[in-house]
Amino acid sequence: MNKLELLRTFVRVSELSSFTLAADSLGLPRSTVSEQVRALEHLLGTRLFNRTTRRVQATQDGTLLYERSKDLLSGMDEIESLFRADDAELAGCLRVDMPTMMARRVIIPALPQFLSRFPRLEVEISCTDRQVDLLREGFDCVMRIGALSDLDVVARPVGQLSMRNCASPAYLARCGVPQTLDDLAEHRLVHYVRNLGARSAGFEYVQAGQVCFQPMAGAVTVNNAEAYSAACLAGLGLIQVPAVGVAHHLASGELVEVMHGWQAQAMPVSLLYARQRHVPRRVQAFMGWLGGLLASQVDPLPSDENLGATMSTWARLPTARRPSEATVACLACVTSVHLRGYVMAITSQDICSAADQLNGFVGFHGKRGVHIVRFSEDAFGMDVADDSITPCSEFVWRPQQGARMALCRERLALLLEQHVDDRLNIGEPLRIYLRRSDLPEIVAERSLR
Repeated sequence: MNKLELLRTFVRVSELSSFTLAADSLGLPRSTVSEQVRALEHLLGTRLFNRTTRRVQATQDGTLLYERSKDLLSGMDEIESLFRADDAELAGCLRVDMPTMMARRVIIPALPQFLSRFPRLEVEISCTDRQVDLLREGFDCVMRIGALSDLDVVARPVGQLSMRNCASPAYLARCGVPQTLDDLAEHRLVHYVRNLGARSAGFEYVQAGQVCFQPMAGAVTVNNAEAYSAACLAGLGLIQVPAVGVAHHLASGELVEVMHGWQAQAMPVSLLYARQRHVPRRVQAFMGWLGGLLASQVDPLPSDENLGATMSTWARLPTARRPSEATVACLACVTSVHLRGYVMAITSQDICSAADQLNGFVGFHGKRGVHIVRFSEDAFGMDVADDSITPCSEFVWRPQQGARMALCRERLALLLEQHVDDRLNIGEPLRIYLRRSDLPEIVAERSLR
């Protein structure tokens, strides 16, 4: 039996934690998936899953094999297309997810251009407003509008969507045109939530660099972008929506823009894909095409000096004691981050403090030629020289000129690759810093006490 096929089946079961879902994803009978996993277990001489009637969970050996298999399969995909210089020779199936509004108005109408360039590719498109799980649901690429909470994937920033406040002419004739925030007390908002039952924060606006919300009454709550626009067209209240989604309604006069100067914060647009050593060429080709297509539909990201809600110039913050008895003075960059429904301000001081709290030590393994993490200086063994052992909280800083040091994303990523996140204590600010490549690198002045 083809060993690579066994690994592909094993990886899908690991990602979905289900033989049934893996079988559906691969287009195979469930019995075949079970037989292939048993064959792989027999071949390797170890149990890869703990199976119960309710769930399938990878064993410790299964978890290790999963991480190695992802890189191996990705490498094979890359090898298969390595010498296919002709775009027309690129083959395979792409599974992508995108918001319904962008799919219908922007992406699907342009898709024939992509398929004419890559005629041997097939595309499976999921259109939904919910945040899909890229890894568990087996997507190659996900287009995400808004906050990012996926910590185990790579985000490629594309741009941002400016927002508009809109209402129908019939609604405005009935209720009047709001001009100020005080006027909103006499108006209704169509509420949008991801999950029905959740509470809407109200009317969103940006003031003095801060994202604010004003509670508003409203008779209708929806969880779908198409229903959101339809409710507004029906005269049920105000909506706050990306400009690209209502441009045709505004042009035709079906909707009217109101409350100029009180728009919601622009929504970031990102392309998400799995964290892997080699991204398959078909995925690279699709993301390259999609990024170019979206460039004409989105606004550019703010420059570093204006990133997020606020970003100040160099400033000396209150110093923080580090485990090595050093002090830090950081770039006082502040960005508003939407996280799991909340808005939180992340400063460079927050990120540095999270770096201070990293646990464990890093040492260089001479024979293997790699850095490894242990949680005691005595746990490294003979192949790691004592002078190469450094606390993780120090390892993540890369020396620059003089006393300046940079908080290195590559070294943070190396720690994450050890798959001991909980023990390392990698906090949310560090994950955001690692994921948000559009944030500037933090540079700190360090001096001994």
